[in-house]
Amino acid sequence: MRNGGLGSISFIEFATASPVTIGGVRLFAHNDGEYFGFRRAMSNFSLLADTNSDSVFETVVANQNINPNYALQTGNNAALPEDLDLTIPSLVGNITAQSWRLEVTQGTDIQPFEGARLVELDALPSIPTSVPEPTSVSGIALVGALGAWIKRKQKASKYV
Repeated sequence: MRNGGLGSISFIEFATASPVTIGGVRLFAHNDGEYFGFRRAMSNFSLLADTNSDSVFETVVANQNINPNYALQTGNNAALPEDLDLTIPSLVGNITAQSWRLEVTQGTDIQPFEGARLVELDALPSIPTSVPEPTSVSGIALVGALGAWIKRKQKASKYV
């Protein structure tokens, strides 16, 4: 990302070949570590979506404050202290769009080459939203009750 100074926001707008539905993102980033004052770190990450194709990114899919000392970031799954491996679920459940905008807030201002270093962004699969129909739930309950009744009958026949 560009070096715009502490607190500046850099962004990348992109489009997928067709609309996709996601349930969140997995973010990978890298800074220069404690010795270099965590240079190239971010302090916030956001993903926005244009869900109605009007060229306005009206839906905030993910918005996460990030500690520039990635080793102290809650939920960071990275092995190295200067790496960030963070899973961020969608704030609005499943979201479908074709146009996206990621925004990164610069977290430090050591100079030079200060822009946040974003390594990779992966979409997480959509979260299943279907709920079993009432007839399916009653069918499962009926099978369970039938199984319990058969078991009781088998126990009772042992003692006859």
